[in-house]
Amino acid sequence: MSDRKKRRSDGSFKPEWEILYFFISEQENSRCLVCSRVIAGQRKFTIERHYNTLHKGEFDDLTEEERKQKVVALKSNFAPQSEDGLEEVSCAS
Repeated sequence: MSDRKKRRSDGSFKPEWEILYFFISEQENSRCLVCSRVIAGQRKFTIERHYNTLHKGEFDDLTEEERKQKVVALKSNFAPQSEDGLEEVSCAS
């Protein structure tokens, strides 16, 4: 057995990450609200790295209230989804 310590992460999405990093939880993955990229898993390191690498300069100067408003606006861009993760489509006759 190795002497290396294994990192333990609960792997659960934290609600405050929506405001901090503009991410939402989707089943077992995380989705960036800014660029719609899906990140496998729900680890803070991966989500934070994505935000810092691609979006930090654009949103870092926003206040907490402005960030909340931006999250609401970005969330409205996504199509409503059913519980099974498939987009809901209405059929007009």
